[in-house]
Amino acid sequence: MGHNSHVHPERSRQRRDSRRILAVTRSLAYSFAREDELMTHLQLSNKFMQAVILSAGKGRRLYPLTKNLPKVMFDVDGKPLLEHHVLLLKKNIVKDIYINLYTYPERITSYFADGNEFGVKINYSREDTKKSYRGPLLLGSAGALHNFKKVLRNDFFVLYGDVFIRVNLRKMLAFHKNKNSLFTLAVHQAKHPEDSDLLTVDKNRKITEWIKTPHAKKSGLNSAGLYILNEKVFDFLPEKVPFDFAHDFIPLLLKKIPLYAYHTKELMMDIGTPERYNQLIAKIKDQKSK
Repeated sequence: MGHNSHVHPERSRQRRDSRRILAVTRSLAYSFAREDELMTHLQLSNKFMQAVILSAGKGRRLYPLTKNLPKVMFDVDGKPLLEHHVLLLKKNIVKDIYINLYTYPERITSYFADGNEFGVKINYSREDTKKSYRGPLLLGSAGALHNFKKVLRNDFFVLYGDVFIRVNLRKMLAFHKNKNSLFTLAVHQAKHPEDSDLLTVDKNRKITEWIKTPHAKKSGLNSAGLYILNEKVFDFLPEKVPFDFAHDFIPLLLKKIPLYAYHTKELMMDIGTPERYNQLIAKIKDQKSK
């Protein structure tokens, strides 16, 4: 009796499914390997990342909570919000951290000192050293980078100090590198679009439009206050004048270079108002109870 070459249809389907699963697994493994390879390369070559944490906000909408305390030092899950940033950065191969200061700077410097206790190196700049006829001259979120221009090299992170962030920075960096980007923004679905600048992207995640407030849109993507920049963007950043990321720098750069959006559903929430601060505390409490 000859060998039966007929393959049962069900067995054939199982083999096809197995091949598909194997292909997907290999693809995921390759993706993770690329990410690990990038981080290992950074470690072995001593190319630790740098980061700037913007912490000079006045916190007017949070008054009187900010009467004696900068908002970046508000308690979040048992530690200051700013400490969450420092620990997140340390976890993601960031060794040098730069923080700009304005209100109650001693509250920050006395807590973190030079960063040695946290396993990082922290340097500070004061935003109230330059004066105008109206009082202290604040440089704005983008203009503040000029205080660290001489030390920032290659790619570096920028974090808004009043935004709680639980993002895998390694994956964001891998995305940034893959796009050969000079400026990558972490974006998510806007939680309060009515007072948020919105953006649109194409299929390659390139930002095609920046929609400033006020606008009539009810939903959309918005920047989450987390960027990766390359030092080359300093070529486009005016000196000695206040310059804001959302209102000035990003709209300007859109006309000059490609900007890319790293879309993530990971937790990113600002504490710009008492309501949002309470929402963040409730969100974290809810996550811990699950």
